Amino acid sequence: MIDVSWRERDPVRRGLYETVPADTMRLLEARGRHAELRSGTRLMTIGDRSDDVYLVRSGYVKVLVDGPDGEVALVAVRGRGDLLGEFGASTGRLRTASVIAAGPVEAVVLAASEYREFLRQRPEVHAAVDAAVIDKMGLSTRRRLEYARGTGAVRLARAIRDMALDFGRLENGVVVIPVPLSQADWAAIVGVTERRLSTLLTRLVEAKAVRTRTNSVMVLDFPLLERTAKSRPA
Repeated sequence: MIDVSWRERDPVRRGLYETVPADTMRLLEARGRHAELRSGTRLMTIGDRSDDVYLVRSGYVKVLVDGPDGEVALVAVRGRGDLLGEFGASTGRLRTASVIAAGPVEAVVLAASEYREFLRQRPEVHAAVDAAVIDKMGLSTRRRLEYARGTGAVRLARAIRDMALDFGRLENGVVVIPVPLSQADWAAIVGVTERRLSTLLTRLVEAKAVRTRTNSVMVLDFPLLERTAKSRPA
């Protein structure tokens, strides 16, 4: 059984719905159009013009980049309260990543010009967005470095731990990660083949650190998972 203290080990992610007043968020939503996106829908593609900004209201999206050897790397998952494409909308630069819906997603789509005008009118939102961008960039850099070091088992434990801290919810004594990720997705996060990922995941299941079901992972023993994530080669 896991108690609530498991989440005290790391700051919980906070989207704009947690950092910006509700009435202000409603004004921001009113500037855009609501969209209900099916699983697998491509919201943006790397190299495209930054014409729109997405505000995730519910669901999860996968952020993908091209790796140095031509493989696709899954570098982040975003959820409720996260903005997508805000950096390009502010700078005019081309998209630096592709974004795909992981399961059904509800979002607000804002034209880049509307988004910039809203930030100009509401400096408190501008400050919250700037803080979120800095936090995301710092966290992404740290995690990419972590996922590049250590054995495959260590990297997988780190990835599951981080996903649990970001999105997990405590249900009946276990931490459920509600993000619908396939084994191919986990392999893309950790940087191993799907076959190797299956072996590593089976070992965590046998150790009773996690339990799996279709496109879902549950953490049964968070301290054990964290010890694995912090272990060093002998």
